[in-house]
Amino acid sequence: SVLVLLIIAAGIAFSSQYLYFDVLKNMDVSLIEPIGSIIINICSLIVGWYFLGENLTLKKILGVGIGGISIFLLTG
Repeated sequence: SVLVLLIIAAGIAFSSQYLYFDVLKNMDVSLIEPIGSIIINICSLIVGWYFLGENLTLKKILGVGIGGISIFLLTG
């Protein structure tokens, strides 16, 4: 079962890198990098809360909100 999880993780990592380079062809790196970092942080917070039972604090919620606003400002 660990081997299956490793293969799935490798497939996800490969596909994310492929998508990253595909998007990089069409957009500026100064826009892609900040958005990618924010999305990773938001997803990590959601996974930690939903699957691992981590507490959501006001600081974390505000951080996600500010991250969402920054994505809006970068793309708008």
